[in-house]
Amino acid sequence: MKKTIKLKYAILPIVSIFLLSSVLIYSCTKSPSSVSLTTVAEDKQFITSSFNSTSACINDIVKGNGAQSLINFIKLSNGTTSNDDWINKMSDALDSIFPQSTKQDGTFDFAAYTGTYTWNHKTQTFSRKQSNTISIEFPSDSTLSNNDIVATFQSYTEKKYQVNSQDNYFPTSAVINITKNGSKIAGVNYSGTFSTGDFPTPQDISFSINLAPYDYSIKVTQINSTQFQFTANLGCASVLNAKLTFNNSDYKNFNAKTYLDNIIFSYTKDNFIIKGNWDAKTFNGLNNPNTKDINTTLNLTVNNGSSKIGDLKFVDVAGGGRELFVVYKDGTTANTSIDYNPFLTNVKNIFRPYFGNGVDDWF
Repeated sequence: MKKTIKLKYAILPIVSIFLLSSVLIYSCTKSPSSVSLTTVAEDKQFITSSFNSTSACINDIVKGNGAQSLINFIKLSNGTTSNDDWINKMSDALDSIFPQSTKQDGTFDFAAYTGTYTWNHKTQTFSRKQSNTISIEFPSDSTLSNNDIVATFQSYTEKKYQVNSQDNYFPTSAVINITKNGSKIAGVNYSGTFSTGDFPTPQDISFSINLAPYDYSIKVTQINSTQFQFTANLGCASVLNAKLTFNNSDYKNFNAKTYLDNIIFSYTKDNFIIKGNWDAKTFNGLNNPNTKDINTTLNLTVNNGSSKIGDLKFVDVAGGGRELFVVYKDGTTANTSIDYNPFLTNVKNIFRPYFGNGVDDWF
C-alpha cells in the first residue's frame, strides 16, 4: 500500500533548520583565521559562496547514512511511501509481545518494557529475551533474512513535578541509539532538570541528536528567574546562541507578547557571524507596527569575523510585501533574495526525488 506524505509536516524538522540558515546565511567552508578588510564586491562573493556551501551541507545530510537508512526503510519516493504494509505488520507483531505496564500514575514504566526483541524472518514474529535495555532487532528491508538494524533504548529516568497542583512526570534523562550493520546511524541523548514549585521551568536542558554524518544539539539554561540562555548546534558546524529576558517570572500565566523584554542572539558559521538584538517589549507595545518600527527595534549586523559587512534591514517592496536587504558598508544595498532564491531552488531539488513536486509548495 502506498501512502502519501503530508509534505509540509514531514520535512519540517529538517527544513526549519536551514530556512533559518537561508535568512541568516552561512558558510561551510572555513575562512582564514586572520581578519582583513574586504571590499563590498568581496563581501557579496562571500555571501554567495556561503549560500552555495550551505546547500552542499544540506545535500550531505540528506545523502548521509542516517537519512538514507530512513528513506530506504519506508521506501520514500516522489512523495509516497510504499513499505507501509510490511512496517505495519512488524509493528503489530511487536505490539503483541510487548508487555503491559501495571502503573496507572502517568509514568513511563521503562523497567516493565525492557528486553531484547528479535524479528524472525521465517515466522514473521518477534521473540523476547531478558535484558536491562529495550532493544529491537529487525531488518531494514523485507527481503532480508538478517536483522541489520538494532534500535536500543538504553536508559530512561523521570521525576515528579507539580503543575497547577497536579502531579506530572517529566523526563530527566534518556539515551537511544540506532545502528545498522554495527555502525551508528542515529541517536538521542537527553538530560533535563526543572525548577520546583507550582509551575516548573527548565533549569538545564540538554538534547543531542545524531543523524549520520552530523550531530545536532539544543541546550537551554536558566541564568536567573527571568533570563534563559539558548544554544543550538544546527549541523554543518553552525551555531545559534540566544539570551532571552522576560519581565515576569510568573510562568504559570505566561504570555509571550507581554512577558518578553529582549532577545540578544548570534548566528556563527566559521567567520560568518550575524549578531542581533530585538527590543521585544517596545515592539509588542506598538499598535500596528510598520517596517520602520521593525528596523528600529531589531538591530541586525552581518560580519566576516570581526569585520562588519553591513546591516540587515527590512524594506517595503511593490505589492505590499516586505523583504530583507543588506546595507553594505559603502551605503549600497542588495536584496538578500538575490542569493536565497537560488538557494531555496537548490534545496527543493535536493528533496524533490523523495517528496516529488510538492516541494515547490514548501516555501
